[in-house]
Amino acid sequence: MKAFICGRTRVHFEVRHGQVVSRKSLKLPKDQREEGDCWIRTKEKDPICLSFGVADFKVREGHRLSVFYASNPVTHSRVVVLIHNHDLGTNDFPMRGELLFDHVIGTSIWTEWIILSLLPALGFSFYYGIQCVVPSLLCWGLATLLRSRRRARVIPALHAHIDTLGKVDAARQMVARSISRDVETATA
Repeated sequence: MKAFICGRTRVHFEVRHGQVVSRKSLKLPKDQREEGDCWIRTKEKDPICLSFGVADFKVREGHRLSVFYASNPVTHSRVVVLIHNHDLGTNDFPMRGELLFDHVIGTSIWTEWIILSLLPALGFSFYYGIQCVVPSLLCWGLATLLRSRRRARVIPALHAHIDTLGKVDAARQMVARSISRDVETATA
């Protein structure tokens, strides 16, 4: 799939197609089951457990789903960002906004280095006086400001990219299904 690139931020996407096997959690005891749990079997015959962001996603056994994963090679994290139900034509976004940014993208390396380098300066300022407090707090505020600006720039672009991926995949699945129906009716 097409990767999302915004500045130095790179997020890879992967899609898995499958069919709902069970609406109930297969491996958990009854008291630990969640309402949003659903098991699907992919084309590779792998079972996948999903939890939905919307409790009533109206998924039934036999429905065809596409599950989109986002992963970042730097943070080594992989999360479900979009579940598309082809039978109902509905989407569910289990992870949006700040959570998606924190899990997939995270903070940039230089922001963490700035904050780590300021910790000894704060310790020296308490030992020697107020000379180091003001520059340390200014740098800390600058790092926080840059991170919030990066969030404000990247999150809307990432959501637009995910929506586009969902629409493109839905169109591909509809075309593939209509072609397979045409082949079935032509051979019958």
